[in-house]
Amino acid sequence: MLFRQESSDSRKLCQKRLAKERQTRFRKRQKINHERIMDERQKRVAKERLAKERQARLIKRQNIKKNNYPPEIQIPSGQEAYEAPDLRQKKLAKERQVQFRKSNNNERRISDELESILLHDLGQIDQICVHCGAKFWMEERDHSSNRASPTFSICCAHGKVLLPPLAEPPLYLLNLYTSSESDAISFRKNIRHYNSVLACTSFGANIDTFQGQGISNFCIHGQVYHQIGSLLPEEGHQPAFAQLYIYDSMHEIENRHNVIQELDKEILQNLLNMLDECNPYIKNFRHVRDLIQTNVSDDIFMVIYAD
Repeated sequence: MLFRQESSDSRKLCQKRLAKERQTRFRKRQKINHERIMDERQKRVAKERLAKERQARLIKRQNIKKNNYPPEIQIPSGQEAYEAPDLRQKKLAKERQVQFRKSNNNERRISDELESILLHDLGQIDQICVHCGAKFWMEERDHSSNRASPTFSICCAHGKVLLPPLAEPPLYLLNLYTSSESDAISFRKNIRHYNSVLACTSFGANIDTFQGQGISNFCIHGQVYHQIGSLLPEEGHQPAFAQLYIYDSMHEIENRHNVIQELDKEILQNLLNMLDECNPYIKNFRHVRDLIQTNVSDDIFMVIYAD
């Protein structure tokens, strides 16, 4: 009985010791967490203070520029007036040295980061879909296929999607695209100008004019739409876009050439003849022109349904 009582007493002592150790570890973790929270709070306060100082300096510079007066200069007196230039030169030299060291550190850091980037090579784009002939990289294959017999589905869904072939362009336009003659070369050089002069609508979008760093991009917000005006220009205004297909068609080439005078009149005339033959919208505009010229009715309007 005595042995059992001693065993129970030792067990209780062991449990008390373990409980005390747990409590000690718990307090230690609480202290560490409290110190970490205080450090984060101090860092946050320091960041907020720096942000306020930067904002104050920015407001001061803006006020100086707005009011167009130089910042106040404290003129030293006595012996300080002779020591100030030397001290200022030393301060500037020290600041330049610090900036130089910072720039070197940044360049070294960027160089180290670039060297640590691993090169990933996809290989050649030499895999071909057996259904539609689209080209792929090997890594674009279906997950269920292997490298020995790869299959692809993001193009035509294994032959389930069939698109009609593109219609052949008019012969004159195809010649301008492919020929090496001088008129074809001139057309390709100014192809955007020809497209603008012959367009029926103008481009509309909310253009983002912000220019950041890096490669220049043309950015828009929201939907892209096309603007079209009335069939005839207002009194005192020059015809533009679709109005040129209806108004004063006897001088149509001159009116279009006046917009961009670098364009070739003969190419313009040939392109207009091609559009009259092939473009259904141009045919509708020409039909409205004929109705206006023959005075069939004073109340003529044209409705375009967007599919």
